[in-house]
Amino acid sequence: MRAGIPFFDGYVHKHTSFKEFVDKNDLSLHQKHLKEAMEDLETKDSSFELKTRCKFEARLSEMYRKEIFKRFQSEVEGMYSCFNTKQVNVDG
Repeated sequence: MRAGIPFFDGYVHKHTSFKEFVDKNDLSLHQKHLKEAMEDLETKDSSFELKTRCKFEARLSEMYRKEIFKRFQSEVEGMYSCFNTKQVNVDG
């Protein structure tokens, strides 16, 4: 993979015409959108295991795909554990 153009690596080369580039770009964007649509459908048909009683986690599970939600879930768990922490003042 060459530096600077990883998105187009394997699609274009120095002899690629502009029309061919545009056609391949359109095809790659179509494939990307199709993949995202399939992931959206898969997510709508599944439910997530919530690990806290935090409304924020429940809302994230409605907004994000499974892959993205899993990334946020560990952060939500850490944040939730702070909610039950009390600050203790120590004199001396």
